[in-house]
Amino acid sequence: MEKEKMTFGEFIRTLRLERRWTKEDLCGDEACLSVRQLTRLESGHSKPTLAKIEFIASRLAIPTYQLMKYYVALPQDYLDLKYLALRLSAFGQEEKLDEMAACVEEMAERFYDQLPEDERVIIWILRCRIRMCRGIKPATRTQIFDDYLEQVQRRKVYGINDLLLIHVYFLACQLIEDLLEEPFYRQMVDCLLEQDQHLKIEEWFILRDVLIACLTAGLQYGLAYKHREMLALLEQMMELTQDYQKKAVVYLLEWKCAMMFRQDVALARKSYQQALAFSHVLRDTYLRQQLMSEWESDWQEYGK
Repeated sequence: MEKEKMTFGEFIRTLRLERRWTKEDLCGDEACLSVRQLTRLESGHSKPTLAKIEFIASRLAIPTYQLMKYYVALPQDYLDLKYLALRLSAFGQEEKLDEMAACVEEMAERFYDQLPEDERVIIWILRCRIRMCRGIKPATRTQIFDDYLEQVQRRKVYGINDLLLIHVYFLACQLIEDLLEEPFYRQMVDCLLEQDQHLKIEEWFILRDVLIACLTAGLQYGLAYKHREMLALLEQMMELTQDYQKKAVVYLLEWKCAMMFRQDVALARKSYQQALAFSHVLRDTYLRQQLMSEWESDWQEYGK
């Protein structure tokens, strides 16, 4: 078959075999492209993202433009819905979760067939996140999820989709006993504390949410590793962006860390009072009730 008439998968497979390369040769350390992902690309079962096209071109030492004809940009309407779903905040409020779910389902209904595998995984992740925010344990992890999680572990710099994957993993750790392992937690914390340097400032809210989920999982598992540094980064990002949407939640985490890890009841009480004051400013009675309930529970367990 003439190369000009080949599909993307057929084309890169031909180039790979011309070099007498195995899939492992092309993928290298699998930080950017795993063998399983390459298999799905070559078989035509998934579409390439721009990042994967650029990586494959560099590995094959060919100009990127030779592969660009196979790239289809993500629809702007899809990106707008994805951003909206990520920006919506819900502190256990069903109406907000319903709004997030509506965004995600519209993404799936309108665009799923057009999307590369990476974005299809994100739709699955966002659905999982909404279910877990409702307290529903996630279904059995898929091979594709594990494939992407393994890739993330090999990276030092995370993209938006990587952060969403890490976020949903930490949410799962809060619902599934013994899922979180301390070496993995420490590795993720070390990397997350560096990610603000690699993201646009308008993307910091995604890192913020991941740090909140990370700290929450650490509290549940009794892991105090670098909790002060994570809280400090959260405060810094909120001040620099003037985005205080999750300020009360950060105060909540501050009081929990003060109680559990430092036995500092005075600091915990101060953070609790600041969280209550902020909920009053927002006129969010639901949030205020949740904070009071959390404080009462923590006081009974740690404050006396």
